[in-house]
Amino acid sequence: MDDQLFIEGMDIPYVECRRAYPRMDVDWKGCIYSNRDSTICWIENVGLTGARIRAPHRLRRMPGAVLSIDGIGHFPCQIVWTDGNEYGVSFLEPPERLEQFLGFTLPSPRVA
Repeated sequence: MDDQLFIEGMDIPYVECRRAYPRMDVDWKGCIYSNRDSTICWIENVGLTGARIRAPHRLRRMPGAVLSIDGIGHFPCQIVWTDGNEYGVSFLEPPERLEQFLGFTLPSPRVA
């Protein structure tokens, strides 16, 4: 029998991917900013090492960026990929620190 991962507390399979930590689809409002620029954004998925965000217009390069998630916190990050108005951000703090803020919302994979 193959081991299959499931999202804790749910009967839906968790799709394995190349990420070290699982991501969860969300619909959160936030802001991404640096000392040069800022814009509102929507967080589409999030995990302990990064997130996928969408912005209403193209972002310029943002060294020293911070992703601010409404009601949750501010997270230093860097933009690692872009596809139109979607962006991948990688958090610069260790996953253990992010877990203090995001752990309550994220799925925890388990072997069934």
